Amino acid sequence: GSFRPYEECRDEGQLVVLDSSSDLLKFAARHPTVFISHQWLGNRAPDPDGVQYAAALEACELLCDKAGVSPEELYLWLDYTSIPQRNLTLQMLSIDSLPLYAANSAFFIIIAPDVQTAGLGERAFSIDTYRARGWCRLEQFARISQRDVDGMYQCQGPRGQLMAMKDDPRACENLVLTSKPPALDPSDLRDATPKPLAADPWTSAS
Repeated sequence: GSFRPYEECRDEGQLVVLDSSSDLLKFAARHPTVFISHQWLGNRAPDPDGVQYAAALEACELLCDKAGVSPEELYLWLDYTSIPQRNLTLQMLSIDSLPLYAANSAFFIIIAPDVQTAGLGERAFSIDTYRARGWCRLEQFARISQRDVDGMYQCQGPRGQLMAMKDDPRACENLVLTSKPPALDPSDLRDATPKPLAADPWTSAS
């Protein structure tokens, strides 16, 4: 399997669209929601070989077991699926909703398996490269600013353990406590076609 783009899920009626911040708050109060944070592994697609997809499935299953949530009731926010990919105007307008979705999701999962890919010149990806990404750090800051680290997890699967961020001092240290954070990848914030940040729809895990 693989992550699916916004347009495919929209056309199949798989998305829930929320028109305002108040609609988001009401929805999040009624439904278990999770914000999926990850780094893109390809120029055109976030997960060319489906490695992060497999890790995300495992992470959501572990989360449901841990939180006592039925998988059919869990709603996901995932950039590639929740953000318009073909219309750049709508894509950029969606950026403003990032803080709301990251901050008001009940759960926040970092998907960062070890991956070696040829798509970007034989680059290796890991939790360390995730922590150095500007967009990934921004997503975490948005969540922590409203809810601290409660409900935040990281999964380095597949076959990885779902670890609470509050149990990993290094995760928080690298993000907010150290005076020398990991070096940011310069291309991450100046790319002409940056990783989109946010959108209006939630998609059901089922």
